[in-house]
Amino acid sequence: MHGGDDGELTAYGYPQDHVFDWTKAELESRIDIGEGERMPTLEALLQRCAANKQILLNIELKAPSSEAVASRYDKSLAAHIVCNLINKYRIASQTMISSFDTNVIKAVHIACEGKRDFVVQSLRNFDGGPDPSDYAIDESMQGVNLIYSQLSRTLVDRLRSIDQLLGVWYWTEQSQENALMYSRVFHTCAPIDLFYSDRPLEAIKARSTIYEQCAISE
Repeated sequence: MHGGDDGELTAYGYPQDHVFDWTKAELESRIDIGEGERMPTLEALLQRCAANKQILLNIELKAPSSEAVASRYDKSLAAHIVCNLINKYRIASQTMISSFDTNVIKAVHIACEGKRDFVVQSLRNFDGGPDPSDYAIDESMQGVNLIYSQLSRTLVDRLRSIDQLLGVWYWTEQSQENALMYSRVFHTCAPIDLFYSDRPLEAIKARSTIYEQCAISE
């Protein structure tokens, strides 16, 4: 739960406040996340996930993009809390940490003291456009997650050549999750390791169908 790009709570009716300025009790009692449900803590979520080893977790660490707000957010503390909870519940093998913010990723590496079993993935194309760093990969990371609108066979082959996990996400303002998207992700530009879907059951069914058709054609 992070509010807007800078953690502002405008969408929840508090335009002057930021999520990281509130206490745990305030967030749990004052925010309705839908249908009267209250926001669980990360620890409460991990407690449930630890009991089901089939669940793959992607913990995206948000950080304010505005310099004026960023100075009030403790990235190091956030990274330490998340890493400690992953170790506490022994779920590293089913967990991935991702972030658009390179300083957050650095904070994660420091927090885990270079010893970790979870995957760290770099999110790219924050504004929906080309990656300013041209998809340069830090050796300390295990993968890169690029936006669907920039997906191409050439880019996939390039990232695959350096043995990185490859993920694809999409921005609903740019792209629509449909049969064409599934065909590009699971066939034309395959192999893709991680696809971030808003319709997971539909995506899984489409993937199975596409794989079966490819097997028959071969």
